[in-house]
Amino acid sequence: MTCMKFVLVTLTVLLPGCRALPPEKAVNSAKKITSSATEPDVEAIRQLLGRLSAAINTNNSQRSVALFTEHGTLLPHGEDAVVGDDNIRAWFDNQFEHFTYGNNEMVIDEVEVGGNWAFARGPFHQTVTTGNRGAPVSVEGKYMITFERQTDGRWKVAIAIWNLDKPSAPQP
Repeated sequence: MTCMKFVLVTLTVLLPGCRALPPEKAVNSAKKITSSATEPDVEAIRQLLGRLSAAINTNNSQRSVALFTEHGTLLPHGEDAVVGDDNIRAWFDNQFEHFTYGNNEMVIDEVEVGGNWAFARGPFHQTVTTGNRGAPVSVEGKYMITFERQTDGRWKVAIAIWNLDKPSAPQP
């Protein structure tokens, strides 16, 4: 179990501004769902990604952070690791001060569940606008999010990582 936990924890991702596809499209788009990934688990993960997307799309740091485990980790493209509630909140605050995210779409290519750990991965597309200036920039990339099942049975984001296919996103 220690090896599996290590593998799942090291495989990771969050995606600012991404929104989960409607349930019927997200499940159908999944290329691989293992037998251990039950439909309730897949649906719970899809719904969590939808809530995260809604929080990001409304520039709500508090709601975004609430979806992470207490010691959650962000591994943003081209940045240092961001660990723990306070640091994740500060990271989101900084993002929302400088950027507006929109037109977000995430495809779930794979969902794996192993005990109290799971991950989802796939491509994403979104637009990013710097402050109130300029035209939105189209951004595409890949994400991976590792989830941890909480003692109450809910899934939360443990680790989120993403990267961009092209370095076209604006920087703060």
